[in-house]
Amino acid sequence: MTRGTEVLPLSSTTKTSVTITNVYAKPPKVSGVSAEAAQCGSRNCPLKVSWEAPAASPPLTGQFVQHRRADKPDGDWTRMDVSATATEAVVTGLQPGRRYHVRVRARNKVGKSGWSDAAAANTAPLVTVSADDGGVGSINEGDAKARIRLTGSAKAKGGGTLTGRWFRIYPSPNHQQSEIKLPAGSSFAMVSKQDYHRSPSSDTPEERTYRLEVTHELSGDTAVGSADVALRWLPKVVLSVKPPSVPEDGGAREVRVKAKLTGKSVGSEAKSVSVKVKGGTATEGTDFAAVSGFTISIPGGARNATGTFTLTPTADTAAEGGETVKVKGAATEGTDGPELKVKAAEVTIEDERVTLSISPAPANGSVTGTGIDCGTGTSGDCSETVTKSAEVSLTASPRSGYVFEDWKGACSSEKSASCAVVVSG
Repeated sequence: MTRGTEVLPLSSTTKTSVTITNVYAKPPKVSGVSAEAAQCGSRNCPLKVSWEAPAASPPLTGQFVQHRRADKPDGDWTRMDVSATATEAVVTGLQPGRRYHVRVRARNKVGKSGWSDAAAANTAPLVTVSADDGGVGSINEGDAKARIRLTGSAKAKGGGTLTGRWFRIYPSPNHQQSEIKLPAGSSFAMVSKQDYHRSPSSDTPEERTYRLEVTHELSGDTAVGSADVALRWLPKVVLSVKPPSVPEDGGAREVRVKAKLTGKSVGSEAKSVSVKVKGGTATEGTDFAAVSGFTISIPGGARNATGTFTLTPTADTAAEGGETVKVKGAATEGTDGPELKVKAAEVTIEDERVTLSISPAPANGSVTGTGIDCGTGTSGDCSETVTKSAEVSLTASPRSGYVFEDWKGACSSEKSASCAVVVSG
């Protein structure tokens, strides 16, 4: 028997057993393969893959890492070559929130090992966060409370649960606002809870920063998004009307609506107030004619503006008491700015009958008006029954040789001989 050029002698009397072991073989299968999610970038989400490299003779000359989508079991594997000494690799170019299978094999000069058992892992969700351009709240005298509306979204398909949490990190770091848990099979959006704060002393925006943390149950990774907010305190719009009441039988009446900003904040942006006149206890179309909506524009820097509408009550003989008509509004700041709170006003349609009296009867002259002819030194016709809120015009006429002095009572504020009095009761 020969090995190479060496000659081995054989004894004729001794039996010799020779075992030949081939130390040159393919490497065994790779073991201990695992994968975990890494932080997503702007375009892709990586997986960190680790394994135990096998001992081999001859030594390893290289290794391969393959991956494919778990939901596409018949799809092609994507291969990545790594060095012979590597025990970990980062697989890139993956979609966020997807489940992937990964496997590893080794090679040496003799050949390639079999593929390792596949490990599965989910990539982390790719989180995007958006916030409105400031606080949405109202300013009142004293302590004002603002509501910050932050919206965040996360996508993570492939199973598991997402847990999203909003935190305010400036000011008052790590003040949790809200939390939500939903299956990762679809996207979700969340809105922060109200964030209360005292009213500032000026209109200067208050800078705040918020963080949205989303944790994926399967990957265990936490993705973070942030939003900066310039908190601006918004005024409230208060509507008022003049006159506040009209008589049912008085015909059409022009009503002036004033929109006024309250609180400290006025701002340079114009405010648009959309006004609608609707029934309160009065019924539109039955107790009064329908009124078209209109808009009041408050210029930037101004505190109030006005508009008008015509209210036409329907007269009838039923005793209904004072019925109300609501004057409501919706307001925004700027073209696409935040909504402002609006306090409504109301006009009362009166059908109560009340008496207007001239007392005492004037001496040396007369007082005349609708249904009234209160003559010189006598009782005459010195009263008239009218609908509450009706406006009655009166004229004082002195007798020859006398002059008008003044009014008392409901007309006491008038300095001339003519008075228009609204009969309020």
